[in-house]
Amino acid sequence: QMESAAEASAAELAETKLELVKLKRAGDSMGEHTAHWQEKAEQQTKRVEELQEHVLRLKEEAEQKVVQRVERMQEALLDAKHVQSQSDAMISELRQQVQAQSDAARAASDHAADLEVELDQMQHQLEIA
Repeated sequence: QMESAAEASAAELAETKLELVKLKRAGDSMGEHTAHWQEKAEQQTKRVEELQEHVLRLKEEAEQKVVQRVERMQEALLDAKHVQSQSDAMISELRQQVQAQSDAARAASDHAADLEVELDQMQHQLEIA
């Protein structure tokens, strides 16, 4: 009976050792699997960081372009205001010139009318003489 119990214990021990080897292999496999997924997670984390940096650069570039465009538009507006001011000044000067010419023409017309009256008076005096 002792032999039989020893054989049963030996068989149980062998079975336990086999199960232990299987568990160790499964543990090693899980460790490799975990390491693989940990490496994947690190790669993904690095990729996310790269994408965040890229997005930040794009945002900064877009902001710079907007600022530059606004500055160019402000310069164009100032130029347009300057041109408008010059145009207004030229229009005012032309109006003054037209008014001066109109006044001069009126004065010349009045003078011509006075001369015509004087000429008529002289012709009348000549006729009388």
